[in-house]
Formats: sequence, structure tokens, C-alpha cells
Amino acid sequence: MPSTINQYTCIKKLGEGATAVVKLARDDQGQLCALKIFKKDNLANTVSAMKTLSDEVTAYKGLSHKHIVALLDFREDATWTHGDGRTEQVAFMALEFVAGGELFDYVALAPFSEPICRAYFKQILQAMHHAHDKGVCHRDLKPENIMLDKEFNIKIADWGFAAPTAGRDGSGFLKTHLGTVAYMSPELLEKNEYQGNQADLFALGIILFILFTGHPPFEQANSTNAHYKYLMNNREDLFWKYHCKSKGDNYFSDNFKDLIAAMLHPNPSHRLNLVDIISHPWMSEQAATQQQVQAEFAQREAAIKQQKEQELAEQAH
Repeated sequence: MPSTINQYTCIKKLGEGATAVVKLARDDQGQLCALKIFKKDNLANTVSAMKTLSDEVTAYKGLSHKHIVALLDFREDATWTHGDGRTEQVAFMALEFVAGGELFDYVALAPFSEPICRAYFKQILQAMHHAHDKGVCHRDLKPENIMLDKEFNIKIADWGFAAPTAGRDGSGFLKTHLGTVAYMSPELLEKNEYQGNQADLFALGIILFILFTGHPPFEQANSTNAHYKYLMNNREDLFWKYHCKSKGDNYFSDNFKDLIAAMLHPNPSHRLNLVDIISHPWMSEQAATQQQVQAEFAQREAAIKQQKEQELAEQAH
């Protein structure tokens, strides 16, 4: 017998983290969803897990955008009935099921052309403009948290670290230092108070660089990093000289260099805001059409499936 949680029948596991397991499930109307399940039997992390869940639900409730994964249902107290009849108390979120996988898997195969980067970055910016306009910052933007639907459109997921852009105390600043180190802004790494929307935009600069090059611009945005220190010392020329060694002198356009350097500026007050990014000259250049994007991603999807099948075959032997 399949396991059930309230009106949802679990089909298979999609993933598992420190505080939750994610199952593909179907509701009693036949609609598929991703069920994010928080077990309540681990007293050591129940408080922190419930706080993360509360923050994520609060963020989702204020968001409604085609490029953001939708919250369909939430229950703080539910019963998980396993196939063998065992039951346990859980909390869960039912989220829109996004079938295309993570953007990370696609860019890991090879970098994208500028037109495709531009098309995708526009979708990401639309989603973050909506979130910031609603007073919500994400604080953990990275390619692993950017999902793709069956038509390969962006869906930003995992809002567990979300916070109000106004700050918890209304000061406009946040003080909790969390996220993924490789995407953190300097002020976060230095444990200073920070503006959540600026931290998001810094992470987006890193994501755009990865989409176009296939690798991050640096390991960490601090003064000890061999590559970020060029930006901290106002030596953008050396930063780009280093990256051109492997890519060639003509790989990066002047507009791309200008946009990236402005988004990754060490001083948050000198970085571009979201409106400036949207109106930047690089953004107005040619973007891929939906048909071109779908063709490119369909090829990569086939390659990813082939890779996974090969890995399974090797494990079987």
C-alpha cells in the first residue's frame, strides 16, 4: 500500500534534506505536487525545522508569480500513514510540482550562449522583482534552487531562508547570516548587517556569470580570495584579465563585464539596484526565443537522462 498524508498519496521520493523529505504526491483530485514533509519525532531539530517552515510559508503566502514555485497547501499538524500501517505526526507543504529539474544540472553540462543567458536572466529578474516588490528576499539564490518546468521556464524554489526586505525590526537591515557561502555577498561573509535585496542581487550576479562561463567568478567574496580581491581593490582589469586567460580575449563583451562588475561591487551602496540591472545595456541585446531555448534545453535534458542511465548501469555492475 502507498503511504498517505491527509488527502495526498505519496508516489516516490524526490529528495531529502536536514529537516525535510520531499515526495512526489497526488491529491484526491489527481493533481501532482511536491510534498515537503517535516517529521516531528526529532526533538533536537523540531524547533529550528518549524521555524524554517514558518518562514517559508510566510514568504510563499505573499508571492504569486509564474516564475516562482507556488504553494498549494500547508498543514502544521498532519498524520503520515505509511504503507505498513505505521503513523507519525508531521507538518507539510504541498508545492507546485516542477518537472524539468534544476538549472544547475543543465549548466553543469556546458555554459550557455549570451542570448540564452539573457532570456533566462530576464525570467529570474522578473521573479525577484515581484518578490522584492512584495517585501520578500530569498537569501539562498543559486542554480540548485532555480527549477525548470516542462517547457523549461524558470521557477524559483526553496524560500526557507526568506525574510522581509524591511528587516525583522523594520530597520531595512537583516542580521542573521545564512545561505550558501559561494553566493554570499561580502557584507554577509563579514558578519555585518545587510540588506536582503542587495544580497539577492549579488547572488544573481554570480549566477549569471556561471550561466555564461560554466564556473563561478570566485570561491568567496572576501579579501583573501585571489580573484575577488581584484574587485575589492578596484582592479577590474586584473579580474577580467584572469578570466580571459581560459576564455579568450573576446569572450566577454564590454557590456557583460560592466554589468557583472557592477552587480558584484564590494560596497552594496555602489551596486546596481534591480531596476538598473533590468535597464542595463547588456539586457537590451538579443535574447533567445522560446523555441531556441526549448531546443537547447531538450538536447541537454536528453544528455542528462543518458548520464543518469549510465550511472545506474555502472552502479548495477
